[in-house]
Amino acid sequence: MVSTTTSAPEYRYENFRLSHVLADMRFDPNTPAAGDRLPHLDLQTLDGDRITFEDLDRPHLFVFGSNTCPMTASAGDVVEDLHRDFGERIRFVLVQVREAHPGEHIPQPSSFEQKEAHARRLRDALDVTFTVAIDDLDGSFHSSLDPKPNAAYLVDTQGTILFRSMWSSDEKGLRSALAATIEGRTPAKRQSTRTMKPLLRSIGHVDRVIRDAGPSASRDLLRSAPPMLLGARLAGLFSGVSPNRRGYALMATTGAILLAALAAFALLL
Repeated sequence: MVSTTTSAPEYRYENFRLSHVLADMRFDPNTPAAGDRLPHLDLQTLDGDRITFEDLDRPHLFVFGSNTCPMTASAGDVVEDLHRDFGERIRFVLVQVREAHPGEHIPQPSSFEQKEAHARRLRDALDVTFTVAIDDLDGSFHSSLDPKPNAAYLVDTQGTILFRSMWSSDEKGLRSALAATIEGRTPAKRQSTRTMKPLLRSIGHVDRVIRDAGPSASRDLLRSAPPMLLGARLAGLFSGVSPNRRGYALMATTGAILLAALAAFALLL
């Protein structure tokens, strides 16, 4: 296994591109996975403390996130529920990383102080009740792993990765891994790459998050992933439905319309 890192200018991109979409859809096989030790760990918390290898007095779950990430927005209540159930035995840490969809209103941080302010904004937006930490400006911790926008890494007291999930809204995968860990067992599955449910859960958050980020974030998403932006705008029609369920509502409605159209076409034959 060879660890890869991302250069600072590329890490702190100003415009979201198709290459980022493609990279976010799978784990890079050359990055640290279950069984590997974290290559780097030195984070400052919003409380003014630090988290290093010496502070791993119990298993830790590190969750990546940012204000301009719809996946982060959709995962907030999932992670809080998991913290309620496992937080006494496992330390949860939300790590502010680079902005997933930077824009004029929420740009990519250009100073640690600005990134710290972003972390406070994220903590308040999600009503986080556990530790919030800030990666350094160039993402030393984030990029030493596989820098996904909302991945989760479960590590033991030696800093060895026990489990990783591509998206922290994958409650089933994370719950199973957390339960195994507190029981002293190795998680049966060492990673989760479930994507469909996390994406459907996030669709209802995309429009608000991107609008909050700024006009350029909308333009970037239109260029790089137009179906996602279209789906988000259509999901907005279901305003009476919880944002976490709008993707499912859109899928069900679209399916019903297609079935009706096929039935009508069959009658004409």
